[in-house]
Amino acid sequence: MKRTIKQSLGEKRLLAVLCAALLSCALLFGCTAQSTSNASSGNEASSSAAVSNDAPEAPEEEVTISVTVTGEKDGISINDATDMSVAVGVTALDALQLVSSDVVVEESSYGPFVSSIGGLANEGSSGWTYTVNGEYVAESAGTYILADGDVLAWTYYVG
Repeated sequence: MKRTIKQSLGEKRLLAVLCAALLSCALLFGCTAQSTSNASSGNEASSSAAVSNDAPEAPEEEVTISVTVTGEKDGISINDATDMSVAVGVTALDALQLVSSDVVVEESSYGPFVSSIGGLANEGSSGWTYTVNGEYVAESAGTYILADGDVLAWTYYVG
């Protein structure tokens, strides 16, 4: 009888070891299969992403604005004007730089500050100002966002 009990315990131990080994294999191969499955899903997702990236993008929203830049002093004369479509979010400074070449911008505690356009620089009480829709703006041109239909006017004021 002792022998039968010992055999039963031995068989139980063997069975426990086999179950542990099978469980370990199942976990190991189960995770690997799952990883492979996830990798496959990831590849499908990547393929889907690639397909959606190839789809035409929605056109960027635009606004239409008018911009004029006028100034005259010491033989320098600037007279630029244009109507244009620009991306939503364009600032008064961005629009100026699209219209005029040779724009000099300095950083100030209030934000970007236009100190010269086309060689016509701020000097003494003379300098560049801008209006939007005929109103002076008390905000840095680098932060003022233009809206559809805005009329931006840069003017050199001689003081």
